[in-house]
Amino acid sequence: MLVILGALFALVHPWKTRRQIWVLLFEIFTGFCRPVRFIHIFYADWTTSFVKVFIAMAQASCYYISGAGFNECPQPEDVQQCNESVFFLNLVLPVLSTLPYLLRLLHCLRCYLDTHLRFPHIANGFKYGIALVIVAIGVTHGAWKQPGVPHPTRELIVGNIWICLYAISTAYTYSWDVFMDWGLSFKDGRPYVLAFAPLRRQRRMVNKDSYWPYYTAVVADLGLRFLWTLTLAPGFLPFGSFVNEYVKPLLMYAEIIRRAMWSIFRVEQEHLNQTASYKQIEYVPLHFERPAPPKRPPTLLSVLLEVGAFVFVVGATYVVAFATHQPDPGSNMTLALPLA
Repeated sequence: MLVILGALFALVHPWKTRRQIWVLLFEIFTGFCRPVRFIHIFYADWTTSFVKVFIAMAQASCYYISGAGFNECPQPEDVQQCNESVFFLNLVLPVLSTLPYLLRLLHCLRCYLDTHLRFPHIANGFKYGIALVIVAIGVTHGAWKQPGVPHPTRELIVGNIWICLYAISTAYTYSWDVFMDWGLSFKDGRPYVLAFAPLRRQRRMVNKDSYWPYYTAVVADLGLRFLWTLTLAPGFLPFGSFVNEYVKPLLMYAEIIRRAMWSIFRVEQEHLNQTASYKQIEYVPLHFERPAPPKRPPTLLSVLLEVGAFVFVVGATYVVAFATHQPDPGSNMTLALPLA
């Protein structure tokens, strides 16, 4: 409890310097109403890695606010009091699980409205749209992962769909990390599948003499994402209970380490993009040095229709997931979250 209070106090003291943090948070939360900058995208991506941490902090706060944390001899029932609360399961957990992904989705849609470029903004928004669908299904139909509980056929089917979507999301986000966020590409544009050294970048800052830091990051990013998929293990499998009880808390720290590694190469790529686009230097090329003008962008009406259709599909999935949800307050809360 003291750690949580200390963290909250550090967010406001000293206010002269902490004020910038709150201004940035306000801009992130209102990102759809204003032009989105890299700093908004960068820190909003970090919040997607802290979803599990936010949920754990909410559980700890509920544990002490309810008074169970001050008992001389806490019982297991006290620990489950918040997890089995209808308020926590139906409001706190869904909000904390979906808000970071929703903010990033809105940022992508805002960038599309401003630039009229379907790629990369709609493609990036698709990544967070899948994440929202996974969270909606995981929050409302997570009973199939409970050990010792009879599972209806419908729940098993939903669970299999959830696993497939999770696998697609993991592969998609990993590919986006490597090729888009880090700017790595195959040598000469040819996909060398069997070779280990196809990923190249003409300009580098982390290490100009060797590609090994980039290869290491590519392998580590894949490994850490694969470790996180262990949370998909149902409790009735031989190793499922061990993963849920002992491995899952450690994976939260592994995700933070992965995000820190991701940040180094993401900031490097953004800096290179800024200088390549003549945004940080005084020289601007002449007109005849520029490439041919792009094709005519889509109209504002077509952009709004596409954004509305995108939001409608994600929203409809949420409505269906919650409409078919059968609350079971007696079940333990298990939720695996996608990494965006």
